[in-house]
Amino acid sequence: MVNRKQTWWPMAPAYMNYLTRCHYLLRSGDFVGDVLFVTHEHMPNPLLEIHPELSAAGYDYDIVSPSFFIENARIEGTKVHLPGGMKYELVVFPQTQWVTQKLMDKIDETVRAGVPSIGFEYVNTPSLENYPEADGAVRTLGRKLMDDTLPNYFLGAQPLDILAKLDIPKDFEFEMTPADAQVNFIHHKLGGKDLYFVANTAPKRVRGTVRFRVGSGQPSLWNPVNGEVRGVALFKQQDGITEMQLELDRWQSVFVLIDPASEAQPVYAALHSAQPLQKDEAPKLEIIKGMRGLIFNPIPAKNEDITEQLRALQQDNRLVLDEPPGEGKSTNLIYRINGEEMFHSGRLAEKRFTWSQAMQKLTRCLRVSGSMMTDQALKFVQEEPTPCKLLKVPRPPLRFRTMRTSSI
Repeated sequence: MVNRKQTWWPMAPAYMNYLTRCHYLLRSGDFVGDVLFVTHEHMPNPLLEIHPELSAAGYDYDIVSPSFFIENARIEGTKVHLPGGMKYELVVFPQTQWVTQKLMDKIDETVRAGVPSIGFEYVNTPSLENYPEADGAVRTLGRKLMDDTLPNYFLGAQPLDILAKLDIPKDFEFEMTPADAQVNFIHHKLGGKDLYFVANTAPKRVRGTVRFRVGSGQPSLWNPVNGEVRGVALFKQQDGITEMQLELDRWQSVFVLIDPASEAQPVYAALHSAQPLQKDEAPKLEIIKGMRGLIFNPIPAKNEDITEQLRALQQDNRLVLDEPPGEGKSTNLIYRINGEEMFHSGRLAEKRFTWSQAMQKLTRCLRVSGSMMTDQALKFVQEEPTPCKLLKVPRPPLRFRTMRTSSI
């Protein structure tokens, strides 16, 4: 909940304007994905699986229930179409041996219509409807699909392997510096235009080449922070791919709109930037303030400043120690990793763990924080059996100014 009692309340309007712009554009048009996953029907139904390997490889996907697929999926050519305009190159049916006769009939119809599909050996129905005849029907259709060895039916295959076999180009691809750059995307169709939401998901500036599966049109950049729209002066289009140079600050996101109605030509042949990049190296740890004692006791004598002692113990951007200097059950540490300020609070729970154990856990947390989770707060939780727990704390927006949503 956001309210005026929170410390970042004055920055809330800028954050809400950013969300408003993002939500408006991402709720517009039709989602573009290459793979459609159909979940299974039997109970209990586990949590839906996600497939980060597809996004990392430059493809996206949707997940639908069997009933929705049976009632709404229609076949045009060799693609499956859903209401609203979404269409998919590949369908992945549930990885189970249990499907109802209705779903088995739909699987058979889809595969025999020529839609590239991944299936499994289906032998039983999870339902008592028309039992036991339904079991026999499912088993017969499933066996026949496997025996017919249809060229578009792949038994137990991996989606990425089939996408490569079908020679489907990646929807989004990037080559950026540093080498461990993390960039994610979402693709929507707005009428005849292509809209990509591109986000730098790492706390470091990245720069390089991005490619979109769009063959023509003028690209433009839409900034969701301030509503600015500007054309792209450096891009190349060849073989159905638009290639352009892009630079993103840490955590920055931008919309790329490619309009085929505009056929503007690129202005520049190369992009040069004076902005420094964070090198692909170990994170830099800087200790700002350390206190040990009864932290919340207002009497200064009850707390001890241990900043200099901790700095003396720091080696190679790491802080490794069995027990912090000074005396007391609690310790607070303010530090920076790669320029981002963070806070750590630790407390010794009597008869539950030693300071040696606590600081070993703290060391592990700091290492994880420095290399993977620099946007998260670290905090000791006394109620937990282990003294350290990672908390995913939303990062408040910084240096935002109030903007009008009507400018997009």
